[in-house]
Amino acid sequence: MSLLALLAVVPLGQILDRIPRAEQEPPKAFSEGVRLPGRPAPNPEDVHGEWQFSYELDDAYIAERRAELIVSLELRLEKDGRYRLTYAARWGKPPLRGKDARGITIDETGTYKLSGDVLLLDAAETMRAELEKKTVVSREPARNEKHVFVLHWESKRIHLAGRCAKYQVDPICQDPDVENVWYTLKRSGR
Repeated sequence: MSLLALLAVVPLGQILDRIPRAEQEPPKAFSEGVRLPGRPAPNPEDVHGEWQFSYELDDAYIAERRAELIVSLELRLEKDGRYRLTYAARWGKPPLRGKDARGITIDETGTYKLSGDVLLLDAAETMRAELEKKTVVSREPARNEKHVFVLHWESKRIHLAGRCAKYQVDPICQDPDVENVWYTLKRSGR
């Protein structure tokens, strides 16, 4: 099995197993009046490592229909300025095994810069896999996107606020009245 095929099938269950459902929160709208928890990272070293975010919704509007939705995002920030982002979404009834189960996995690599409370992710390579049930039905390069986030830090969490990526299927990202969202990623492996 290729690495991307493995990433397409495996991460959701492993990530969701690590985070209790009560602690899983979907992205929230971010506007001028919203204050992010935490504070700007005092050192880039504070944000090095692996961060993860995931949630489940029992009733979401995805791909023009109602379905259960599972989303996960993993972000690894290396000391040398490189990053890897993996975004996975599965939907259907049920989202992993049902006959209408669908999904996408995005695997993105590039470089990042952190200045004050601004995190810039500059993608160099983006791969997109589409799934039906647990089978990868297409895998191809996708258009690279530059991501600009406001980042606030706590010792075991980072809070990111910014625009949704074009590939995100999160319901809030489909809302035309929401320009920016924020979410909390927890430190992984510690």
